[in-house]
Amino acid sequence: MKKNYTMVFATVTALIALCAFWGCSSSDDDDGPSLPQAEEASLGNVQITVADGVQVYKADGTTPYTFTPGPAKQVTTYNHVSGSYAAAVAALSSIDANGKLTLKLPVVTDWTGFDSNGFQDDGLAADPFDVKTVEIRTLVFSVSSDNFELDNINTTNGDTLRYIYADKDARISGVEDDGDTVDLILKQGWNAVIKIRGKNGTGSGGALVTGKHGSGYRWVASDDD
Repeated sequence: MKKNYTMVFATVTALIALCAFWGCSSSDDDDGPSLPQAEEASLGNVQITVADGVQVYKADGTTPYTFTPGPAKQVTTYNHVSGSYAAAVAALSSIDANGKLTLKLPVVTDWTGFDSNGFQDDGLAADPFDVKTVEIRTLVFSVSSDNFELDNINTTNGDTLRYIYADKDARISGVEDDGDTVDLILKQGWNAVIKIRGKNGTGSGGALVTGKHGSGYRWVASDDD
């Protein structure tokens, strides 16, 4: 009986020591910033499909966007995006004559030509400060040059969804020059970001936060063809 007690005591002691070791190892190996979890907005460090044959609508948000005449048109990107990356997006993406959009965003591997420190340059706090980010805001039809966004058609302010690629986990926070508050919890890779516009759709008093869009969002062209 005494032998059994000795074995149980030794086993429990070993488990406590092992747990303590794991805790210390995990803490020592964690060199990244201590951030709240942002798994809901994280889209992964891989090529992502943003839209797969989805309908684009005219500015009213209800009328399907079509082309006249109807050849397929290439999709490209702009705003903080290098020419080589825009070409890579265009090679993977398209919109057909009926306004059906396929949009894919590759992983960012070449930072040449990117405004990769845009948030820091705007005076926002970044932790870690050297995080590189690329923000995909608006996209265009390269032939008709009509801007289009993933808009929330249920709000009068026109809230939109954007995509930000980060080269590491990071937290971006502060207030932009136009009065918008920024609170981004980014995971390494692609992240979904909601631009909440201020009163009457102006930039002042809005916000930029990580999060996925709801059912009220549609791809909307800002100008009719």
